[in-house]
Amino acid sequence: MNFIIRFVSSIKRYLIRNLYLRNPINVYSGHKIYGNDSGLIANLVGNHVINQNRKKYNKTNEFSLMSKNIAKNLKNDGFAKIDFNLSEDIVNQLNSEFNKAIENLNISNDGKIEITSIDNPLFYNHFKSTQKIITNKIQDILECYYGSFFNVLNTHIYRTHYLDKKILATKKVEAYGSSEFWHNDGSTTDSIKLFILLNDINEDFGPMHIINKSDTKKLIKNGFYKYKEGQSNGIIEKTFDVTKLTGKKGDLFLADTNICLHRGDIPKTNATRDMLVFYIASSSIKFNGIDPNKASKKQFLGFKRLFYY
Repeated sequence: MNFIIRFVSSIKRYLIRNLYLRNPINVYSGHKIYGNDSGLIANLVGNHVINQNRKKYNKTNEFSLMSKNIAKNLKNDGFAKIDFNLSEDIVNQLNSEFNKAIENLNISNDGKIEITSIDNPLFYNHFKSTQKIITNKIQDILECYYGSFFNVLNTHIYRTHYLDKKILATKKVEAYGSSEFWHNDGSTTDSIKLFILLNDINEDFGPMHIINKSDTKKLIKNGFYKYKEGQSNGIIEKTFDVTKLTGKKGDLFLADTNICLHRGDIPKTNATRDMLVFYIASSSIKFNGIDPNKASKKQFLGFKRLFYY
């Protein structure tokens, strides 16, 4: 019975992805109209949801100057560094929880160890420190950016390892589930990500690379294709200004990964990159802490977003 359920589920995912989300008309229209690779439907639904939630927003007090500046950078560029760090105590607790959770896990063939809250509300029991991260200051930044409330859709914690590209090629395996290629995430465009560095990251540790909204549009509208221009062959790096999410343990970044092309680099030998990621979406309901059941959903990929706060 379990085999049948898994088989039906895999067929369903294949059909949704290839006949609906990655339908050439959907993708091509998204390229030409919005200048990103997330698809026409994800853009239309995301924009509609943001506008609807803004109408229901009832904030009365003024946003801080810091929130306004970060929100402005996020809107203009599609990504922004937050001006303060996560406390060392919380980062150390996160690292302790993560190392305990993965001590009996093997590295996947694509070089990643990841634990996710998707379909897994118990994630937040194992990572209790995640409840301490989205403080009032971060809430203020997010509400200023959206002009509405927000919610946490899901949470991921992962480690990326060094991979030999020649071995990957012989095994026909893509690094980190193909996220080493330049790409957009493809969820509804009212969603963004909050990234927290869990160790000091320099270029040897395979930081995330990202280009701004304007440069992404130029690339996409000129016929960008993930498995050609998206390969980490230096073409984008030589043409555009690439920002690398390097920094100290506890640094925080916000990024619109549906609109900005980005990729994860491969760490050098013996280096690893640890990251915690919150997937955040616009909402009509005020955020009152992470609800494990509501923060265990898959990314929104289409019309379903119209029926979820």
